[in-house]
Amino acid sequence: MWTNPAKALAMLGGVILLAGALREDEADRSSALARLFRSLTPLSPLFLGGFLILGGIQHFVYADFVMKLVPSWIPGSRFWVYLTGIALIAGGVSLLIPKTRRLAATMVGIMILLWVVLLHIPRAMANPQNAGETSGIFEALALSGAAFILADRGRGLGREAPVGLPLRT
Repeated sequence: MWTNPAKALAMLGGVILLAGALREDEADRSSALARLFRSLTPLSPLFLGGFLILGGIQHFVYADFVMKLVPSWIPGSRFWVYLTGIALIAGGVSLLIPKTRRLAATMVGIMILLWVVLLHIPRAMANPQNAGETSGIFEALALSGAAFILADRGRGLGREAPVGLPLRT
């Protein structure tokens, strides 16, 4: 019940970050919506972090279901379910702390990107008629991308410009 709305908020956080990364002159030319998204960028870590925390908790609550998602060629599926649950919770909490945000976002981005290769693509290839498996690839890529954008934004989200862009005064 909570997974898809939380996932949508996490992806909205990525959209907000992407729109907020536009240079001032690009945002002026594009729309007031981009400027609105820029003002909302401090919410992005909350949206992404909240989704990760929820996903981590679900790894423990629904461990038997999540174990079925671990590829059979990886031994110790219960271990990986619990380890990734802990990693999701730790990553989500760390995104909420400015001092740890950059590192946490980088690590979360790598973790989710690895899941694309190890989990999502093989599942989609094994069941190509299941659109849900294919869309899972793109959802995970979007979440990984959002984490990498957040990593680029740094600790001072809302107070500093993205890498390579001038600070606004």
